[in-house]
Amino acid sequence: MGGNFVRLGHYPQDPSVYKACDKLGIIVWDELPWCRGGYGESVWRANTSRLLNEMIDQNYNHPCIAFWSLGNEAGWMPDFENGDNRDTMAMVLNELNDLAHSLDSSRFTAFRKDEVAALIVDVYSPSIWAGWYAGVYKNYENALIDSRYKYKHLLHMEFGGDSHFGRHNEHPITGEGMLRSDTWSESESQLKVESISQKGDYSENYMVDLFDWYLNVSERLDWFAGSAQWSLKDFATPIRPENPIPYMNQKGLVDRAGNPKDAYYVFKSHWAQKLAFVYIESHSWLQRYGKPNASSEVCVFSNCDSVRLWLNGVNQGT
Repeated sequence: MGGNFVRLGHYPQDPSVYKACDKLGIIVWDELPWCRGGYGESVWRANTSRLLNEMIDQNYNHPCIAFWSLGNEAGWMPDFENGDNRDTMAMVLNELNDLAHSLDSSRFTAFRKDEVAALIVDVYSPSIWAGWYAGVYKNYENALIDSRYKYKHLLHMEFGGDSHFGRHNEHPITGEGMLRSDTWSESESQLKVESISQKGDYSENYMVDLFDWYLNVSERLDWFAGSAQWSLKDFATPIRPENPIPYMNQKGLVDRAGNPKDAYYVFKSHWAQKLAFVYIESHSWLQRYGKPNASSEVCVFSNCDSVRLWLNGVNQGT
């Protein structure tokens, strides 16, 4: 796909993962398993410090690692009473940040989504899900610019949305959040969708448009250091019973069986350099529809400078 960076959320991985990243030259964000739950009392704190110590001690000699992440969304859903108190959270994070720097002064500490952490760690990732949980994906650049001046060192560690492999829509929700009426129905006004995650159709087509917009923005901003889409592969989760497939997070670029979704090729068209390729959307979209003589959009992804399209032996242009 052409990626050169991976975020290992939300916990350290098998040693073979780090060895592979060393060999391939992939930059790694290694993450302490503090994901949500707030903070606890003395036993919790001692255990959390031990986990951070072990993560750095075990993986220190892997050249692939550039960031020690101290956690993710830590203040959400506290497991202990008053476990999201901001002042105490800052104290805990300062202790962990100092511990990480004492164990390894050569690498950055990092965190994702907790404004308390933004003032403590070296590198911070805010939560920007423009076009999925709220807002529209055409606001992505504005969100990055706002974050640029808000945080001292900015990376963006989660973006995207859910899509079901093989589910397609001739008219996905637009970048302004507008839902177009079906081509076969009576003409009606467009509808504004406030939350795509709640009212969207989980089609591959919407995610293709979102990712292409995001990447055109991030690749153009010369001051923007980097980002990580969430996540490479669909995965099971205990906290999403309301999803179209209950307890399944479908934000992957490939499904659980490893089948690449169309969005995979959006990233490949922006990033892959070694081998030329072209991909016509979509190998899982076997039935398309439309009124006679109506035009349809077919997306073509390639990392070549130009491609020529032939349809039934007729040159359609370059």
